[in-house]
Amino acid sequence: MTAKRSVIVIATFVLTVIAVFWYSLIQNTMESESNTLSIAEDILQSENQEFAKVTAPRDFIFPEDHGPHLDYRSEWWYFTGNIMATDGERYGYEFTVFRQASDNFEKMTLSHWETNQIYMAHLTLTDAGDRKFYSEERFSRGAVGLAQATASPFLAQVGDWSASGGLISDCTGCLELNIQASGDGFAVNLDLKSLKPVVYQGDRGFSQKGETIGNASHYYSLTRLETAGEISISGTSKPVIGLSWMDHEWFTSALGDKLVGWDWVS
Repeated sequence: MTAKRSVIVIATFVLTVIAVFWYSLIQNTMESESNTLSIAEDILQSENQEFAKVTAPRDFIFPEDHGPHLDYRSEWWYFTGNIMATDGERYGYEFTVFRQASDNFEKMTLSHWETNQIYMAHLTLTDAGDRKFYSEERFSRGAVGLAQATASPFLAQVGDWSASGGLISDCTGCLELNIQASGDGFAVNLDLKSLKPVVYQGDRGFSQKGETIGNASHYYSLTRLETAGEISISGTSKPVIGLSWMDHEWFTSALGDKLVGWDWVS
């Protein structure tokens, strides 16, 4: 075999290997995206009969209802606030913990890692003066302390991000709590205290999302939370004060076919 022919054979072999590699990579990527979409569709569209549905108003009990409601498929704890530094600069923040159940299984297991609870958290900080927006998110399983929610003491946690605290006496559902979370180049450490009792959304906390029975949520808010603490941007910390808002909502059903969502402002 001549040297020229050897080079051609080797080059052909290398190109074939590269082609097979890229074909395999593309196929795996497509399969991964397909699986991701199927999981998302399952979460959003499933009408799993094993989970409870919101069909009527209920009596809220605190501190129990500040915690998770595992009989329902979806749940979130949502904090937003407008805060100001002592130098007059304005900021906004959001800290949210979402809980999503994949199914409602109950079985014996030897693994502490096994769970049907998936948690996600969002953290954002808006610098109004510099017109910059910082954001980050995290995902984890509700097992071995990686992520969880509890009622008493109150805790909504994903990794080392958390909102934690407890009830204030003589004030229905009122909380005093701390939020700690950090992202790439920014962080918040805020103390929140209720200035007024719980506000029940919709019909006594029954928030209808569509005409179909079960297309609803249980939903309440703490609409005025005195806020003080510290934020950090690019290593520079500032004390801040302001007001925050908390929403807590849980449900099972997805929106009906003719509905695309709802507007939400705080």
